[in-house]
Amino acid sequence: MSDPNHETESAPPAAQPARPGRGGMSRAWSYGIVVLLIAGVIAASAYQEQIHAFFALRMWDRQAPARTVQEFLTAGFKGDQQGADAHLDAKELRPLTKDGQWVGYTTTNQAGTLDFDFKELTDGQNFTPAATEFISIGRPAAIVTMPDAAGKDLAYRLEPRGGSWKITEIRGGHPRN
Repeated sequence: MSDPNHETESAPPAAQPARPGRGGMSRAWSYGIVVLLIAGVIAASAYQEQIHAFFALRMWDRQAPARTVQEFLTAGFKGDQQGADAHLDAKELRPLTKDGQWVGYTTTNQAGTLDFDFKELTDGQNFTPAATEFISIGRPAAIVTMPDAAGKDLAYRLEPRGGSWKITEIRGGHPRN
């Protein structure tokens, strides 16, 4: 007779047979992931310049360079030199004063001395950019074209610096008399 309190040794359970096709499916997924990774690396290397430009130019905010020029012109038109200076990174531009009052910037180059008077740079009302062009070859930059006080297009070159856009060049001005 068998004693219910006494355990008897039993044979180990038989190993379950492997399911057919399961190992092959796992292997297919592994190969698929490897192929996707290789394709991703190839795509990244083929488009590395465009990817770099996207991040260097912060192209997710395409209006940022134009806003910088608008803020610069607004500050300058109101006579706020510190506000205008905050948007510049052009060491060759120096303050321009007339009758002891700051009115803009001046620079000296091969063409002579050029003055950038805010009364000529903007009419104080129209701060709508005519165009914004991004340059991804060489040093990343943007060219923002804004109407001047006479309504003619004036180009500003900006470069990303320290998390914001800075004006590095104003393509205009008039020769000093």
